[in-house]
Amino acid sequence: MAKVRRAKAAPQRTSAGTPGVRHHPSAVRAHLESVLASDAMRRAPRARALLRYLVDSALAQSVPKEYSIATEALDRPGDFDPRVDPAVRVEVRRLRQKLLEYYAADGRDSDLGFELPKGGYALGWRHRPRAFEPHSVAVLPFANLSGGSGNQNGGGDA
Repeated sequence: MAKVRRAKAAPQRTSAGTPGVRHHPSAVRAHLESVLASDAMRRAPRARALLRYLVDSALAQSVPKEYSIATEALDRPGDFDPRVDPAVRVEVRRLRQKLLEYYAADGRDSDLGFELPKGGYALGWRHRPRAFEPHSVAVLPFANLSGGSGNQNGGGDA
């Protein structure tokens, strides 16, 4: 059995502005399935396996070691050496990019967001505010209402 280090703090992030509110595991799993079914992840089997593994670990409130990720999620052999083989770091970097792609497209309206901070393998999630449609603004030319010179730039004579 692979060694799994216990997280110091629960990897679940509290919802923005609502201290102590956590997403139910079923909501996290439903969000996982949405991400896995997205265009960004559909043709990325290693990223899919890695994300599923990291979500399972986070729900168990554990942070997997690089060796465990390699052998259990990425099907590397038992003699995998993370000091020599950067496979896990490369796949985690690719997963971060895939998540950015997902939240920029298919997941832009999702109220839950997975986070995988650089420097570790502790997946978390947080509440994401709903995307909003930007309002259009009309910019009209300024008119000089001061009765002064016709210079509309506000500067003096050049």
